[in-house]
Amino acid sequence: MLENLRDKILNVQYDLSASFRNLATGDAQLSRAKRHNFKGVSPNAGANLLHYYQQQWEELHENDAANAKKAEEVDALIGNLHGYCVEHLSYIKQLNIQLAALPQLQTGIMDLMGKIGELEGLFEEVEDALVNLEDVIETQELQERQLDHRFQLAMYKEKKLADFEDMKEKLGDEHAHRVQEFEKRQSAILKERQNTFQEVFEEEVKEYKKHGLKELRRSSLGPVCPIQYWHQ
Repeated sequence: MLENLRDKILNVQYDLSASFRNLATGDAQLSRAKRHNFKGVSPNAGANLLHYYQQQWEELHENDAANAKKAEEVDALIGNLHGYCVEHLSYIKQLNIQLAALPQLQTGIMDLMGKIGELEGLFEEVEDALVNLEDVIETQELQERQLDHRFQLAMYKEKKLADFEDMKEKLGDEHAHRVQEFEKRQSAILKERQNTFQEVFEEEVKEYKKHGLKELRRSSLGPVCPIQYWHQ
């Protein structure tokens, strides 16, 4: 469409230029014919008319040049407009393609929205599972702490029992040692007493044999004890 308009403008410009050239050529031929046909006529006759036509021709020539310049400007504008239209036609084609793909895009968006809804449900399930997991972890940690406390208590009891057994064994050893020492002392004391009693008894026997007494008193080392008669 723009190419046809451009061609029409160029044709009009060409026709105007040709008309102006024909008009100028016809005026010159008419002047020569008049000079041949009207001999003896004053050469100044029609000068004003000729001057008028010359001015008109100059104005037409100037208008023709101005029209040619404007035609070039219009041609440039038409070229720019053509490029602009071609560019925007490409944009329109792309827009049409995108609009044609719009239903498919809408379907994809609906699918995405459905998947987003499913993901929201999954997120809620995961959140609930995480809360339950936190509860399980807290319960497990509490049980582990309880087991650790029980283990520490058992270790403490075992240690105390071991200390008690050690102390019991130590006290038993000390007691046995003390009993042994006491028995040794008692044995020594008894032995010493026995020796003393033996000496006293031997002295009393000697006294008996010597004096013939029926009763003898023990020395001040022990209580009085009856002595049976000895028969020789």
